Amino acid sequence: MALHKTFLLAAALGVDAMILAFGLGLIARSEHRTLALRLGSWFGGLQALMATAGLLLALGLGTQVSWVSQLAGPIFILLGLKLLWDAFHHEELAKLPQRRREFLLLALAVSLDALAAGLSFTDWRSGLLAACLIGAVAFAMSFAGALLSQRLRHFPERALEIGAALVLIFLGAEALGLLSW
Repeated sequence: MALHKTFLLAAALGVDAMILAFGLGLIARSEHRTLALRLGSWFGGLQALMATAGLLLALGLGTQVSWVSQLAGPIFILLGLKLLWDAFHHEELAKLPQRRREFLLLALAVSLDALAAGLSFTDWRSGLLAACLIGAVAFAMSFAGALLSQRLRHFPERALEIGAALVLIFLGAEALGLLSW
């Protein structure tokens, strides 16, 4: 996958983390920079880890199953459809996470799509670079989302999720050979 498309994928995957970090930032009463750093580290770190796990799984399956590389299109389209669903069905956050386990569960919730995206990587070197980029972008977007919550009281969640969904759907259609850009 070309670098610009990998960056678009990373940004699309980071939208959930950014929106969640924004919501948690709204709940926080103090220590916003610390919260932003913690959320960015948890969300970015787990996104990179999950994308790497997907890459390892794809490489392991790739030696036994020839159709693994063809999973990218359907995976991206399904992730895009999931984001479209999320754009219109939000859950409200009640409290800030206090324990590592709570941070881990939140990070897992926003990182499962990175695992699925990792399944689409077919080359070790470029896949690892993509996983690192996914983690770095998720860190930056989560950090920014938590800090922006102190400046803004409303965030265009729906527009961001719809935009990210369209990016994933277009990447999926391209992987299936339906589009070229």
